Amino acid sequence: MQRQKFNNAIKEVAELFKLLSHADRIRIVGLLTQYKELNVTQLCHHGHISQSATSQHLKLLKLKNVIRERREGKHVYYSLASIQVRNLIIRAIRLESRELIHEHTTLHRLQEMEEALKKERFQD
Repeated sequence: MQRQKFNNAIKEVAELFKLLSHADRIRIVGLLTQYKELNVTQLCHHGHISQSATSQHLKLLKLKNVIRERREGKHVYYSLASIQVRNLIIRAIRLESRELIHEHTTLHRLQEMEEALKKERFQD
């Protein structure tokens, strides 16, 4: 019984990662992490994604219970349905940001070393 629950959990996690494997869907989830709640027009604007693509991605995310919707008049507002997905995205972005910062720092140090070598050669 315990093994079956574990296997089901693994399958659900795999499905979530599969769903989030598209950059635009990650962008949408990231925007909802940042702004808490947005409508389609706002998601299109902030995410630089077409309205039709945004709507398709929202449909998939809603189908898998990653997001929920709230209607207000003729507008539909979307938000994350789970704090766990929010935390997952935040951690992934932080991890990638650290890598980018590390790469930038390393590149900057290499550029400084190259400049120092050029100065040494010029002075000789």
